[in-house]
Amino acid sequence: MILREYQSDCLTRSKAALDRGVNRQLAVLATGLGKTAIASSIRRHHGFTGKVMMLVHMDQLAQQAAKAMRVWNPGAFVGIEMAGQHAGPMNSFVVASVPTLGRKGSDRIKCIDPSEYSAIIQDEAHIGMADSFKRVYDHFGLMQPNPEGPLFLGITATPNRNDGQGLKALFDEIVFDMGIRAGIESGWLCDIRAMRVSGHGDLSTVGTRGGEFIEKELATAVNTPERNAIVVKEWAKHAWERRTICFTANVQHALDLAATFEAHGIDAKAVWGEDPERQPKIDAHKSGAYPVICCAQLLGIGYDDPFVSCIVLAAPRKSFVRYAQEVGRGTRIADGKADLLVLDVCDSASKHDLCTVSSLLGLPKDLDLKGEKFTKAREQLERIAAEFPTANITDLRNLDELKTMAENISLFKVSYPPEVSRLTELAWTKQGDAYLIPVGRERVSISADLLGEWWIRGRVNGNDVEVAAQNLAGAFNVADKLVVDSGVMPKAMLQREARWRDVGPSEKQVHLCKKLRIPIPNGATRGQVSAALDRHFSGAAAQSAARSQEVA
Repeated sequence: MILREYQSDCLTRSKAALDRGVNRQLAVLATGLGKTAIASSIRRHHGFTGKVMMLVHMDQLAQQAAKAMRVWNPGAFVGIEMAGQHAGPMNSFVVASVPTLGRKGSDRIKCIDPSEYSAIIQDEAHIGMADSFKRVYDHFGLMQPNPEGPLFLGITATPNRNDGQGLKALFDEIVFDMGIRAGIESGWLCDIRAMRVSGHGDLSTVGTRGGEFIEKELATAVNTPERNAIVVKEWAKHAWERRTICFTANVQHALDLAATFEAHGIDAKAVWGEDPERQPKIDAHKSGAYPVICCAQLLGIGYDDPFVSCIVLAAPRKSFVRYAQEVGRGTRIADGKADLLVLDVCDSASKHDLCTVSSLLGLPKDLDLKGEKFTKAREQLERIAAEFPTANITDLRNLDELKTMAENISLFKVSYPPEVSRLTELAWTKQGDAYLIPVGRERVSISADLLGEWWIRGRVNGNDVEVAAQNLAGAFNVADKLVVDSGVMPKAMLQREARWRDVGPSEKQVHLCKKLRIPIPNGATRGQVSAALDRHFSGAAAQSAARSQEVA
């Protein structure tokens, strides 16, 4: 068994961090990139002599992890510590159930000697804030940084949590980050085609709890004969013969949607967590015995079938975590598999902020790909962004709008996000997930990492800047003072309402735009052209940095 290049890179970065004394680490890898392969190889790669424990929270995950560890470590003893199963003293690898070890009032964890373990690996690390997990972590001394303690490596595809809590209380450094977009671009995940399907439902009366829709209310809104018939019709039109998983609102929705498929002559089965025929149904679907499985409360985590080539999101999601997990069930590559088709069934949701395939892939949130592949859509968007740096593609709804947008003078309109207008008087612009401001020929940025900490980075007066802040407001305060006190530019020149921004472009700007082949629309102001140039050079700097990392 040979690790992929990025898997080896993840292990190398983990070892380097551990050598620096950082024992609490987080690695982010999208579903399908082989997190278990990394966990199975860490003992050999890091040169550990003690045991390695992998913590899971589901029986299915425990069995999968133990099987993978045996494959990656032929001859090694792999034990399971869960319910009636106990790991033995000869086990080099132990897969342990958190519900078993961390159960309140249980003494079972006291039978495990922490000194025997070189590493504790937490699968699905984003769920590790519950008390049962913390009891296990505390037993191994992981609740505080400890350079002399065991490696504590959290591995997850989705570092975000439904409740908004960050993971900084558990992990001190993100040692590796490869999301779904990077996985697709590098060829280790299949390309995604996405289509929005109008379900004609109304979500305005559906409540939320814990960052997600209330299940019963959601099912009432979306589990209707009319809507289910639409789902089946669109699947038959676009996904015929594709092995498909339909994610539903609840068990009854799964049963009713499967029945609708059957009524249209399409073989389908419903499956849920407590279904007594769950495993035979899943095995038959994996073997290709029938094309469509409709699931509730199941298959979102740990399900591994690389030949799934269609995901039907029959129930809308507010939780990015759950949405990413469901789409991730179909992103694995397989021989003969060209792409993953995602049918995203959408309804009227005026008061709700819903997840979309486009936002998952880092594209404009409301962009309907209309069956276009992600990679092709990204190329078109990047081409427009390069040609018209001030183009506002955030509100783009379909790719057909790009041509009109490119011809419209509004491309050079400079707009400031509400949080910028509220928190600072300087001319910070938002590009991607970062806020930027030019300071002479240099620039400063503000962005948050996956642990929820805000960072001010850049160069001022030839000096590198890297300062942390607790929140965005604090980051703007620190950065504004830093920029103004540098004396590179007068404060009046940095303000959003500075007079110079409203006059015509300077000769130097016009000359530079011609050199860079950036067309200046008639009527564009000096401030608008300045913003266009800033975005151009920011993009060039990002590409240069990316190339430098590849070379390194």
